[in-house]
Amino acid sequence: MNGHSRKYKIMLTNEERNQLKEVLRSNKTCNTIKKRCQILLALDCNTNPDTTYRNCAYYLGVSLKMVCNIVKLYCESGLQRTLTLNRNVNSDNATRKIDGAMEARIIAMACGAPPEGYARWTIKLLTDHARVELGLTAGEEAVRRMLKKTHCALT
Repeated sequence: MNGHSRKYKIMLTNEERNQLKEVLRSNKTCNTIKKRCQILLALDCNTNPDTTYRNCAYYLGVSLKMVCNIVKLYCESGLQRTLTLNRNVNSDNATRKIDGAMEARIIAMACGAPPEGYARWTIKLLTDHARVELGLTAGEEAVRRMLKKTHCALT
């Protein structure tokens, strides 16, 4: 082990090893969980006693920090916790404030003529009009991100 010992050692049982291989074979497993399985299998002291964290990270194409975090998570919380994604409530799975129908109506409004007395639409003006006419509850930032995502430029 190149003269230094690891703080955390992975010693998988046969059942755990088989479970990891089964998860890897599944078509429904996301890439994050597959990488976690590969890391645990590569660093298993029972089958690969000389594999270093650095070599594992290099060959699997992940950062050294990720390898350290996965090993620590496995040793402190167990296999089931390691194979479960812990999504933040505010992640990309959070509910959208502007749905597809509202998005289409705002874009149609932005593509139309600006209100009388204005030369063009601004984010603030568009948001204010959408709140009054369409019942929009989202803020200016949500409207700005939606327009950016749909490549709709206000000119």
